[in-house]
Amino acid sequence: MDSQSPSAGARPITHTTTPPARKLPDIHLDIVLVVFCGGAIGTAIRYAFAQIPAAGSFHTGTFVANMLACFCYAGLTAYLAGASRFGARSKELASRGLGMGVCGGLSTMSTLALEGFTAIRDGQVAAGIAYLLVTFALGLVCASAGVWAGTHLTGSSNVSAEASADTNAATTSKGGKA
Repeated sequence: MDSQSPSAGARPITHTTTPPARKLPDIHLDIVLVVFCGGAIGTAIRYAFAQIPAAGSFHTGTFVANMLACFCYAGLTAYLAGASRFGARSKELASRGLGMGVCGGLSTMSTLALEGFTAIRDGQVAAGIAYLLVTFALGLVCASAGVWAGTHLTGSSNVSAEASADTNAATTSKGGKA
């Protein structure tokens, strides 16, 4: 074809399709309320723990708050997974209010990171790294103890795979919010 042909300067026909609309998640105000209230309680407890004086580079209050949150969130998850006396809705409200709210407000990954990396920046490299490693290692121990306690409170020694997965996710990604 030469450049004089009628189709040479014409734009190609394009067919545009509108992508399907994404469905927004349903926001349940009752869930928002229990998470909010639980978070307020957890944050107040964490503030109380923050008043415990640090022992050098080891921030006792942050450490205790994080260990308690690991134990309680894992224990709650295991308990709710094995408890047959509660309905699905009650379990969801308890999980969101006590787990996500209270334990999320109580724990703090950002403060842990700040404290550990501040120690490293200030030349206390061994102490900062030890603080971070001890916190993560004992967090896993506390979460495991929480799973054990939660399963024994239900009277069952079998935890579903879902409870174990939730506990592992909560433990490794937890630490919560600032």
